[in-house]
Amino acid sequence: MSGQPNFGVLLERFFTQRLMQQRQASAHTIASYRDTFKMLLQFRAQTSAQGTLGTGARRH
Repeated sequence: MSGQPNFGVLLERFFTQRLMQQRQASAHTIASYRDTFKMLLQFRAQTSAQGTLGTGARRH
């Protein structure tokens, strides 16, 4: 390990330090971010397992 925090640690830090402390976000805002990241990570895991990540995407 390179000593750098992993994605989970960084994501937790984003919620606890950035949203809660610096931005003083409401509980509803934090829950919305949490749910969005959860769906994104589930989608990423599913598409990665299927080998479909990035297929058919076009750049403009």
